[in-house]
Amino acid sequence: MVEAYKKTGKKLTIGYQNRFRPDSQYLHKVCQNGELGEIYFAKAHAIRRLEIVAISDPDIEAAKRLAEKYNIPHVYTDYEEMFEKEKLDLISVCTPNYLHAPISIKAMEKGIHVHCEKPITLNAKEAYEVIESKNKYKRKFMIGLNNRFTNESF
Repeated sequence: MVEAYKKTGKKLTIGYQNRFRPDSQYLHKVCQNGELGEIYFAKAHAIRRLEIVAISDPDIEAAKRLAEKYNIPHVYTDYEEMFEKEKLDLISVCTPNYLHAPISIKAMEKGIHVHCEKPITLNAKEAYEVIESKNKYKRKFMIGLNNRFTNESF
C-alpha cells in the first residue's frame, strides 16, 4: 500500500472497524475504553500519507468521540454501511477475534484491502476462506503484529 502511495502521491483512505458488541466482560472493558483504538488512531493519524475517513463502531458515542478527537468525517454503527457509502482503500479490523473473518471477507468483496489484528481467524477453515477471498478479489491482506516493523524484528 505504501507502493500505491509512492506511485500516485494520493493519500490512502482508511476505514476503521472498531470493536463489536463483545461477548466477555473482559473484552467489553478493554474495548469499550478504547485503549487499542486510541493507540491505533494516534499512530495512523501521524502518518501523512494516510487519511482516516470513517469509523464504524456499534457504540455510536465512542465512535463520535474518536471521530471528533482525530477529525474523522464519517461515523457509522454498521461496517457494511460504511463499506457501501465510503470509497476506502483500506480497512483496519480491530474487533473481537470471531469477527475477523466475516468483516475481512466482506471488505475484500467490496474491493477494499485489509489490515486485520491478530489472530487472522479462530480456525484454519476461516483462515482458508480469508485467503481464498484475498486471491479471488486480488486484495492485499495483512495481519497486524506488534513488532513487525521494529528494529528487534530484523
